[in-house]
Amino acid sequence: MPYYYSMLAVAIGAVFLACQVRHSKFGLGLRAISQDEIRAEFAGVPTSQCKIPVFAISGHLCRRDRGVVGKRDSGRSHRRDA
Repeated sequence: MPYYYSMLAVAIGAVFLACQVRHSKFGLGLRAISQDEIRAEFAGVPTSQCKIPVFAISGHLCRRDRGVVGKRDSGRSHRRDA
């Protein structure tokens, strides 16, 4: 399977995940944090408990992307012969 299909699948998955997060209670908390973190915490949004999963999700998406690219580049030599 060509690698652009793999990258397309990763991109579609990322967009789907973003839509699911955006339209959830968790996404509402993230939008409140993005506007004003202190007000969001005062309103009852657990800011530290919301930020940790966001970092985990973004790291996971970067890892999936790099896995596809790394698989494509695994047969190539990165040395330059002068």
